[in-house]
Amino acid sequence: MTDGSKPTFEIGIAMSGAISAGAYSAGVFDFLIQALDAWEKAKAEGAPDLPEYDVRLKALSGASAGAITAAIGVIAAGGREAPATFPSPAPGSQNIRFTLGRLYRSWVTRPTLVSPDGSPDLLSLKDLAGGRPVISVLNANVLTAIGAEALEATGTLSPRPYVASSLHFYMMLSNLRGVPYAIHFSGGQYNMMTHADRVHYVVEGIGTWKPSPSPFADTDSGTSIAATSLFGATGASTRPPEWLAFANAALASGAFPIGLSPRVIATATSQYAKAKFPISEDQSELKPIPTWPDAWHVPSSQDYPFSFVSVDGGLINNDPFEYVRFTLMKDPPRPNERNAEKTDRAVIMIAPFPEGPPFLGDGEPPLGVLSIARRVVTALRQQVRFKPDQLLAVAAEGTHSRFMISPHRVPPSTPGGEEREETFSIASGLLGGFGGFVLEAFRDHDYQLGRRNCQYFLMRHLTIDKNHQTLHGPEGAAERRNAVISKTLSDGSMHDYVPIIPLVGDALPEVPYPRWARIDENAFALLVKRIEARLVAVARRLVSTETTSARMKLGLNFLLLVGRNRIVDYIRLTLLQELVMRDQIEGWPLPAADLRPDFVRAVLAALLDPAFDLRTEAGIARTTKLDTSLVREILSTLAGAAGANCQVWLAPWTRTDEPLLYTLVSRRPSFLATLLQGRTPARLFAKPVVDRK
Repeated sequence: MTDGSKPTFEIGIAMSGAISAGAYSAGVFDFLIQALDAWEKAKAEGAPDLPEYDVRLKALSGASAGAITAAIGVIAAGGREAPATFPSPAPGSQNIRFTLGRLYRSWVTRPTLVSPDGSPDLLSLKDLAGGRPVISVLNANVLTAIGAEALEATGTLSPRPYVASSLHFYMMLSNLRGVPYAIHFSGGQYNMMTHADRVHYVVEGIGTWKPSPSPFADTDSGTSIAATSLFGATGASTRPPEWLAFANAALASGAFPIGLSPRVIATATSQYAKAKFPISEDQSELKPIPTWPDAWHVPSSQDYPFSFVSVDGGLINNDPFEYVRFTLMKDPPRPNERNAEKTDRAVIMIAPFPEGPPFLGDGEPPLGVLSIARRVVTALRQQVRFKPDQLLAVAAEGTHSRFMISPHRVPPSTPGGEEREETFSIASGLLGGFGGFVLEAFRDHDYQLGRRNCQYFLMRHLTIDKNHQTLHGPEGAAERRNAVISKTLSDGSMHDYVPIIPLVGDALPEVPYPRWARIDENAFALLVKRIEARLVAVARRLVSTETTSARMKLGLNFLLLVGRNRIVDYIRLTLLQELVMRDQIEGWPLPAADLRPDFVRAVLAALLDPAFDLRTEAGIARTTKLDTSLVREILSTLAGAAGANCQVWLAPWTRTDEPLLYTLVSRRPSFLATLLQGRTPARLFAKPVVDRK
């Protein structure tokens, strides 16, 4: 409560890293703004049965794509655009497609591998023009342009009443230069380096709510930027430098290593002298201070320029939950009240990747140097995401100060039928999260799913006890709005809860269930062709700029020439493997059989694995985690499939004492290679790559 008029429930939003699945986070934020707008409108119109308290947004944080989403979302929330509607909405569903046009365009329309209208895309070669060096595998200039377009806030500033007038916003960065620290013990000094960095902005004027004090964020190092300096700007020359730095920080947080270009962050040592850490132990007197080089002569009160190269903020801190939680704390590090009858603030984490990482089978990874090196990188990325102390607190029964929204794709059930969640939730999940850039329809699907999931989350999960101590509504209002949620707790007791944010006005009709998006075969062929062109151009430029020996250049160019087709085929099969497994490509109809479609697609994906020429039943079972007898049944069914795409081919040269070898008809060896037992003329002395027996 800040002005004495109404009780206030404070919220903060933490957006996890997601690469192209940031479209999902954007959709969640889009609907949240729509719901809060609708509630404010209903209050202004004097609608009955509304809660007698306010909900206010106090803080945001983001890592990687989450930082980009939050940054653009902040700007989008400062203005007003007419909502876009579906051309033919489903009966009974709402017709709104999105409410934040700037956010939708930045995530759905613009970032794509192959632009349908020929405009610059992530595979275009314009970033290499004029002999420029390669700074990323993809053309990251597209993201720079998106960031610049997001700053074109030429409309009228229209602050929202439920957003803090001083909105705290944290963006995670991975600082490749590092910041040195030292801890002094009685027996010596322990030196260390942190690469987990962040920037803290205080955005002024996006909202009008005067927030309650934040002992953590109000005294933390940060940069204030005013919305009034951005809105009304009419061109690139008038974009304020502080907002250009704001956009650069967001892009730096989203700079996925190698794939997207790194960014340089310019700051000063004083930012680190005052920086606060969200640590649970109350040891403020032992606050760590950077140990800058002695030659800098940097006292804590003096500024010294400090710049560093930053890559993906999610590399080290992919879930920036704690910065928002500490910003909301009344008395840090004392935790916020969690009880459903007392809590008056909550952190909402948007996590677009609910699908767990693949679990390796026995004997994996193999003990080769390259395979171990690859797994080390993966293991480190997964480990930084393992935060049991935070996650267990969220999962604990009765916790109503921490919530999470993650993708759930549940088709509407038929009358009397059961709800069934689909195996894959988001279309952007393939290729480790880069898959959304393949097709605009993938990103649009995820944006709409984010909106739909957010609506359900507000209706069923973001709740407080119906008999909350300070947050109430008119007597019987929740029942009249059919908003009471009864839950049976583990001790057998029944509790009634009500949504914190009521769904009213245009936020009340059901958000339509989005149609699962698929790429057609022609678009897929064009994608592979464009990937090949980008790959060759990048490889040649790297050979030209990164090697000085003429002999070395000649050798590398020769290897590129002879290996080009195999590399492209490997990429094509890798893409196709995931698209087929996730049912995201047309032209792969499954045969009619009493088999689970996701199991059949898993077997098809195993047969497309570019690491193998031929596969055994045991090898497919090991990859898919399916029983060998089920794999055998699926292979037998696919052997009689109509059409070459799903049809399985059995190697005819297998001896009776050897396991059967399978591949798809589209991958079977040529007639000559079949006679040579799988060896092509170019590989007469090499056996086909087959599963380990």
